[in-house]
Amino acid sequence: MLDLEATVGDKCYNMVPSAIVSWIQDFVNTYRGNTGRYPLIYTDPDWWDQCTGNSAAFSTTCPLVLAARPSLPPTIPGGWPFQTIWQNTDTYYYGGDSDLFNGDLTQLMKLATG
Repeated sequence: MLDLEATVGDKCYNMVPSAIVSWIQDFVNTYRGNTGRYPLIYTDPDWWDQCTGNSAAFSTTCPLVLAARPSLPPTIPGGWPFQTIWQNTDTYYYGGDSDLFNGDLTQLMKLATG
C-alpha cells in the first residue's frame, strides 16, 4: 500500500501536482514490476485534491483506501468509482483504526491474494 497523506512540514512534500503524480506513477510501475500487482493507494480527499490536482491517473488500476472520518464516506477523489476500503475512524473499540471493506468475502479474498 502506498500511504499518501500530509506529514509535518509542507503538505505536498515541496512538490507540484505533476511531480507528485509522476512519482506515484514511478512507484506504481516499480511495485507492479516486482509483484505483478497494483498497489492500494491510501489517501484522503483533501490531500489528493491539493497534491495531485485530483488526478484520475490511478483510478482504474490501484484500489483506493479512503481515509475519511465523517459518518458517511465523502466524495471519492481522483475519478475512482468507489473506495475499496474506508478508514472511517482512527479510534476503534479494540484499538487501532477501523476499516470497512466495500465488498463481500469473495472480493476481499481476491484483493488479498491477487
